[in-house]
Amino acid sequence: MVKDPLDISLPNIDKEITIEDDYGDKLIINPHVAKNIYEQNSLEQTMFMRTIFRDAGIDFVEVRTDEPFAINLAEFLKERTKRRVYKKHDVH
Repeated sequence: MVKDPLDISLPNIDKEITIEDDYGDKLIINPHVAKNIYEQNSLEQTMFMRTIFRDAGIDFVEVRTDEPFAINLAEFLKERTKRRVYKKHDVH
């Protein structure tokens, strides 16, 4: 799952801003007021996705656009390889 910082939290701005989606629909919000609910919804969405992937037997990795991804991805792949080798040895 690739996430931008704005997918996780709203900026600390205490004034109304207008958000427009791809369809031209606009929403006026005060990020300071909506911040806690937004962050909780983001966390719940991530946990929901993790559960769906886990239940389907699919690996899940979260990558952020504001962080270098190479090290996290390499660690994920290394752990994945270890799990697969471990499972392979358990079967025989």
